[in-house]
Amino acid sequence: MTPAFLRLPLYAFDLSDRSYKYLLLKPQRNTFVVSHFGEGSLPAGVLENGEIKQADLLAASLRDVFARNEIEFVSVSLPEEKGFLKSLQMPLTMREDEIGSSLALQIEEHVPLPAREVVFDYILVGKDGDHFDIVLRAFPRSIMESYITVITKAGALPVLIEPELSAMVRAIVPPSYTGTGMLIDWGQTRTSFAIFHRGAVRFAATVPISGVMVTEAIAKHMKISFEEALRLKRTNTHIAITKENIERDETTQAIVPIVSAIRKETERYIVYWQGRSDVGSLPDRIYLTGGDANIPGLSDYFSAELGITTTVANPWENVSFPSFYLPDLSRRDSLRYASTIGLSLQAAEYNTFL
Repeated sequence: MTPAFLRLPLYAFDLSDRSYKYLLLKPQRNTFVVSHFGEGSLPAGVLENGEIKQADLLAASLRDVFARNEIEFVSVSLPEEKGFLKSLQMPLTMREDEIGSSLALQIEEHVPLPAREVVFDYILVGKDGDHFDIVLRAFPRSIMESYITVITKAGALPVLIEPELSAMVRAIVPPSYTGTGMLIDWGQTRTSFAIFHRGAVRFAATVPISGVMVTEAIAKHMKISFEEALRLKRTNTHIAITKENIERDETTQAIVPIVSAIRKETERYIVYWQGRSDVGSLPDRIYLTGGDANIPGLSDYFSAELGITTTVANPWENVSFPSFYLPDLSRRDSLRYASTIGLSLQAAEYNTFL
């Protein structure tokens, strides 16, 4: 029987520093259709690095969005850079229903905050030998409460909360893949990295290398306006790999330093993972998502430079559509909606709170 909460129009909502996105997947027998989606801009300064700075202004902006689209129930993603992740092992002598209470008693051993200032959940990934494989996910209580308060003031009820990169991984990684992989989300204001194993995010990091920087680099190098550079980026930019092609292509010359910076960050996090992880395996595939993952040649560049198979993600990978159905949201545009798609899938599977 379909859980009662699925009968609610539960919108997945993603907030970033300069924009918002929402998506509603509607169950249809054993499949889904995209019932509603949209996006828009937020005033500068209301959100900075995932932290709400001007709650009243943000609530006023969202109130109009919620009212206009009749959004009453919301699942929302939290910014990964504000959270804590830790892989843990707990003995099989412990009952599964005791794991949560045990983690609550020892939370200060894993998170550098007083217990009263932390909210957490955990993923029970599996059983290995004599222990449970667990991923602890925690956030400062103030961060979670600020998001809940803003959404409530804007007129909607927050029903489900999840870290952003975990939602993305759920959307793009096939359930048959249980190895170690990496996700790179290249967005408008930052780039986020996640290393996952057995489908659970084990490491996450965010750097201020943004899609806006690409546009600005093209504008400066080619001496054109920001608006013209943005149009060029969306229609005519590509990454040339060979030295000869780079020398002949002005847009590649403009953006290679930025792409190289992301590649170096990727290498740095893989080295860090190699030295700190108890999983014992390095990423053998990389998924690219986010608005600027659309740049042609980007996946080939990463594959060649890193020696790791790199592909542009399919955010619809784990959404079952009816036969002959195509969503109005294109594959290209859906790369910006990966977290909302993953949140929608979470809502279809569970009815839990962070």
